[in-house]
Amino acid sequence: MEVDGQEHDIDLPVVALSPVAWEPSGNRFFFVGYGKDDQYDLYAADSSGVLQRFTYDSAAERNPIVSPSGREVVFAILSKSGQTSALVHLDLESAKRTRIQSETTLTKNLPSSWSPDGSRFLFTRISADGQRVMEYDFARARSSVAISSIYRPDEASYSPSGKTIAFTRESKNESSTSCVMMVATAAQATPQKLSCKGSVGASAPSWNDQGTYIAFESCDPCRVLLLNVAARKTTPLTEGDTDTEEESPSWRPSQLVGQLPTTGMQVLWWWIALGGVLSGLVLMAYVRTPRSSSHR
Repeated sequence: MEVDGQEHDIDLPVVALSPVAWEPSGNRFFFVGYGKDDQYDLYAADSSGVLQRFTYDSAAERNPIVSPSGREVVFAILSKSGQTSALVHLDLESAKRTRIQSETTLTKNLPSSWSPDGSRFLFTRISADGQRVMEYDFARARSSVAISSIYRPDEASYSPSGKTIAFTRESKNESSTSCVMMVATAAQATPQKLSCKGSVGASAPSWNDQGTYIAFESCDPCRVLLLNVAARKTTPLTEGDTDTEEESPSWRPSQLVGQLPTTGMQVLWWWIALGGVLSGLVLMAYVRTPRSSSHR
């Protein structure tokens, strides 16, 4: 598979941080931006760069995820020390904010995925006794363990059917290979190993709308890979080089979106062709073409 691209500029007045979260319509994306007032706040923008700001406080927001209805966002708020974080629910229509997971000592909570019906979401809890994936249930207003710390889970995402969860697994040490795993949501079965490619990045694996492919980041070199779930086969979507770290992919409807932070704090949001590459600075369109036999 080869990709060819054209680009044009998009101007955002803030520095965009990963990850990006697309609303279901694909018309705009949510992200945390660092502005001229030296604050980290929640923003939304469309592909033409039209910006909307949702928070104006001194708290440091992180990891926004948008509900399937597009009317709600959950995000984390870091403490001043950066060692702990609470989870906040924001109703976009009423602007009502509700803290649904409070800070605890030396515990960081980072949201990663909504369930397809919008009744639950997954988040990673990092604490002194290990790292685990939790599931928050809105009807019960409580969280429970979805993936135990014994599997060393990093971040997770529901499949489009909601029947399975894909997650990245931390390597035991810096020199070992980390993996993308999958586990059924209805039973505490042993997770299946889908792919082990270099050092898998910390962002949640990203399913396409049909649940047939997962996009994820892998380093050594840092690039974005596409995994065929049924065949357990990966294809590189980007080649990776010394000037960029290609990471945090997430699917826009029928398209793939990711982020390329370059040297000098420049951030690029992008999707592939499946689409094009969207950035705080650049929008790049891609066309996927079949690879000829001479490239095999």
